[in-house]
Amino acid sequence: MRGLPSGSLPIRYNSRENEIKMRRKKTEKKQFYIGDIFRVIGLIIAFSVLLYPTVSNYLYEKNGSKVISAYDENAVRLSESDKREMLEAARQYNEELLGNIELLDPFSSIKKEVDERYQSLLNVNGSGMIGYIRIPKINAELPIYHGTEEKVLQSGVGHFEGTSLPIGGESTHAVLTGHRGLPSKLLFTDLDNLEKGDIFYIKVLGETFAYQVDQILTVLPENTKELTIVPGKDYVTLVTCTPYAVNTHRLLVRGYRIPYEEAVEKVPDEKIAIGLPFQMKVLFIGLFILFLILFFCGVAAYVKKRKKKREKTRREDHVSNEK
Repeated sequence: MRGLPSGSLPIRYNSRENEIKMRRKKTEKKQFYIGDIFRVIGLIIAFSVLLYPTVSNYLYEKNGSKVISAYDENAVRLSESDKREMLEAARQYNEELLGNIELLDPFSSIKKEVDERYQSLLNVNGSGMIGYIRIPKINAELPIYHGTEEKVLQSGVGHFEGTSLPIGGESTHAVLTGHRGLPSKLLFTDLDNLEKGDIFYIKVLGETFAYQVDQILTVLPENTKELTIVPGKDYVTLVTCTPYAVNTHRLLVRGYRIPYEEAVEKVPDEKIAIGLPFQMKVLFIGLFILFLILFFCGVAAYVKKRKKKREKTRREDHVSNEK
């Protein structure tokens, strides 16, 4: 020990101890920052999942509006003689169905042979679109396509082949099917909100057919007797699965034909018009909240980083002064 400067060992020991403490603090801070990052990522993911149904349904409705507008434009371009010819072919098809129907569950997985004649009826632009349905009570406006295949039901409402085409007339019964509970679009999700007396509209080739709900039933999938034609009656039945997310039964909402009045439909149009802005408000508010969270997390991280830098500078100055 002779010849060593007095107090050198304690200084060396303290320096090593300080170094260990600094390393430990660095590790703890690094873990803290990593935890912050994962928390922010978790918030983003959770918020995205929360917004997904609203955003995707808005995009679907926006695209659906374009599809419907395109259909209306194509229908307007048709000559009166072409319209009469198409409607007459559809009426003839409907007449052939009288007393000659054997129906299965519209949502059955049994594949049917493609009936090219059926697919060509009322097919204005070759897209398979027959027309569209508007249900004011649930703010729905949806394209109607031939058939009830899954790809059809993912895009809109399917016309149940083997039932009357939705062009009205005595002794007709059109059946329209739609999914509910899809994560990306509403479709017939709110169909159970309809009540007797509510009105819905079907538009085909520029003509509008109005129907008033007179019967609401819940039946087993194999019970299709309520979908058959009733002589002298003009019915349209809307079908979806029920209970929600269980799908063991079928909800049947039937409407009977009433005179169409332009004035009746103006109020629902206003309801539909205010639906989308409300969804967008929810979206923008959510995005603003997310922005605030990320902003304050960023500020907090910046302040911590500056504080860490100042502490490091002070330690370096302290070590230099000791030397």
